[in-house]
Amino acid sequence: MSYSKLYGYKDFLSFLEGSGYESAAKKNKKAIDDSLAVQLKELENQKKTINDNSDELARQAYISYMSASKDLPEKLDAKGLTGGVADNLYLSLLNQYQNNYNDIGKERQNKLFETDNQMANVRLSSSADYSKALSDLYNSAVDKFLDVRENEENRNFESYYNDKELSNKAADRKAQAEKNKADRELELAALAFKAGDTSFLKKLGIKVPSSSSSSSGSSGSSGSSGSSGSSGEFSDLIKQLDYAVSLAEYGNYSLLCSITGMTEEEAALKFSAGTDSGYTETQIRDAAKLFMSGDYSKNVLGILKSAYPEFSYKQIWNIWKYVAEMEWLMSVDDYKGPVA
Repeated sequence: MSYSKLYGYKDFLSFLEGSGYESAAKKNKKAIDDSLAVQLKELENQKKTINDNSDELARQAYISYMSASKDLPEKLDAKGLTGGVADNLYLSLLNQYQNNYNDIGKERQNKLFETDNQMANVRLSSSADYSKALSDLYNSAVDKFLDVRENEENRNFESYYNDKELSNKAADRKAQAEKNKADRELELAALAFKAGDTSFLKKLGIKVPSSSSSSSGSSGSSGSSGSSGSSGEFSDLIKQLDYAVSLAEYGNYSLLCSITGMTEEEAALKFSAGTDSGYTETQIRDAAKLFMSGDYSKNVLGILKSAYPEFSYKQIWNIWKYVAEMEWLMSVDDYKGPVA
């Protein structure tokens, strides 16, 4: 079972449709366009003011010229100026008017040119503002989309992890129940063996030494020594069996097979049953303990990846962090293992 979902561009477009992105973009465009229109209107009014002022200056210059031209003959007569001198004064007056008029025209053009540049800059600035607003809005939508995706992934992971935890706990309870049953059967077989009954041991598939039958059948002092010998043999047999089981949990079935008579295939099937990974709970816990202490060897990683195929190593580290700190009393540093 996989808890993750692959998202594509179509999912993002679908998210945009429901997030109000298009509506927000239109509102931003309208606000920027309205602001641009106000600024352009102000600059248009400025151009009109420039033209009106220039026209008034030109009118005043013309009036001054005409007034001076009208008064010039009287001034010339008063000074007795005629001929070339008078002509020069008329020409000088005309040149002054023309210079004033040209200066007014140049000033008008300079101010209009400056205003046109301001209008062009305002349009460029408005376009840049709109592009930035769209970019910010798009980035915000991407961030929200990723947040929604991450939250969904986290919920799915928690659900998946909880389901797996429940499944593991159920499997642990079943394994514990089977172990308790086996322990009770072994205790019963031990009591029966001490009483001279070997049938329970045989039902459990444990070979009974041939000397035990004859020892249990003797009487008197021989019977007492036989009983003592049987108890000793059984105690040794139990110790050997416990040791054989410990070896079997790590894949070494030879001693267990020699004691119980099982084939290696039967032993392997028995000790791998109930685990999808092929490793026992003890092996997994031992690997986890090494992993939490900073052992990232191939063998340790292989066991954990087989036990938790759906998880990354970082997620496995998070799963065992609480156990390491609370149960094993380990001081766990920040994760520094493989990324995969």
